[in-house]
Amino acid sequence: RFSGSLLHAGTLVDARIVSLREGNSLILLAWSLPEDAAHHQWEAYRMANGNLTHEPVFTLTLGLPDGPDAERVIVATELERRHVYYPFVVRGPGRTETLYTWNGTTLVARPAE
Repeated sequence: RFSGSLLHAGTLVDARIVSLREGNSLILLAWSLPEDAAHHQWEAYRMANGNLTHEPVFTLTLGLPDGPDAERVIVATELERRHVYYPFVVRGPGRTETLYTWNGTTLVARPAE
């Protein structure tokens, strides 16, 4: 349960809530942008004690799952590998994968092992 509102120029196309190890959560939102139909803009907002931050703590623009081969990505959430928790994962062409960890302030890319 949370409260908050966001104003955004895009249209919301995906929303996911992920847990953080410290007991708080992130809400991950994907927006289609009026000026760029080939990409989604992903933003992460921190939720603490049911309150949503006003500004995103993370922003990333990604190609669409059905886009051109070179830009096609799929987003996964809450993946654990070798006892490391990744709240956000981007799977790209050629089975590439970028794993994101939480550093206490934002999501940080970590190369796949």
